[in-house]
Amino acid sequence: MDKKDIEALLIAVADHYDKTMVRLMSLAGMSIESFRNFRSRPSRSVWTLPRFGTFWEQDVPNNSEEFFKEHFRLEKRTFDTLVERLPNLRKKDTPFRMAIPLEKRIAIALYTLGSSAEYRTIACLFGVSKPIVCRILHEFTREVIVKLAPEYLPPVFLTQEAILENVKGFEDMGFPQCFGAIDGCHIEVRPHAKDAVDYHNYKEANEEQKAFNYNLSKTRRVVENAFGHLKARFRRIGKGLDNRVEKSSQIISCCCILHNFCIAHNSFVPESWQQDAELVQRQDTPEHELWLGNTNERAETIRRALAMEFLNRNA
Repeated sequence: MDKKDIEALLIAVADHYDKTMVRLMSLAGMSIESFRNFRSRPSRSVWTLPRFGTFWEQDVPNNSEEFFKEHFRLEKRTFDTLVERLPNLRKKDTPFRMAIPLEKRIAIALYTLGSSAEYRTIACLFGVSKPIVCRILHEFTREVIVKLAPEYLPPVFLTQEAILENVKGFEDMGFPQCFGAIDGCHIEVRPHAKDAVDYHNYKEANEEQKAFNYNLSKTRRVVENAFGHLKARFRRIGKGLDNRVEKSSQIISCCCILHNFCIAHNSFVPESWQQDAELVQRQDTPEHELWLGNTNERAETIRRALAMEFLNRNA
């Protein structure tokens, strides 16, 4: 085949190609001018930024069980159970990128809740973007509430058996006819300026009845310890929430549910975590206490009767 034959063949191929593209454009409703613009458009060279965080892929598998619990605030076996309970967080791959695996998504969320690090730092550690960390956290907290709250934070949780057990426990501590303790927990949030007054920190006390307050405080320590363990496990709420206040309640609820989930699976808070939590907190609970009062006569009668019981006991 000489040079002229080759040229003729190339012209025929090109002509066939153009005719084929015209037919395809006609079927797609694309004009010839649009096709020319499409062909002349520069190709996109970068679809995603390269990220090289290998903490989950390399550091975690090559370290100990203690390393895992320290960073994700629960044991690996409890983590695996949590993954099994949250399959809806799994994402599908797309033609443009591979989806973040389910295990890594849950690991990012747990690390974020258990750490006081900034979102940008966490993003670099796991090789994702800061918006991805925020999105994963939001999806995770929402799914935990939907899937786990009915079991680990139910609206009705006190059975007759549980009430009797609690009454006996509080009586052994010196406080009769009591089956529960209520207290406040200071968690710093960032409300809008117009709503800031609604988030003032108030705590109840009554200096005039020292005997009553002593026994009340001693008994109420059980709930204070519970809050302390919660903040120690999830340092995000201990140091203060950087999220919009609208999402703060969702994050706090999620942490309470996860904490109960961990306890139910025998994953407890080490003493070292509680010590670290005290150092991480950005703002201590104010020392002053404000008595808000209670005008309920029946409640006041009960308080006075208990106060007299405590005074006579110490006499």
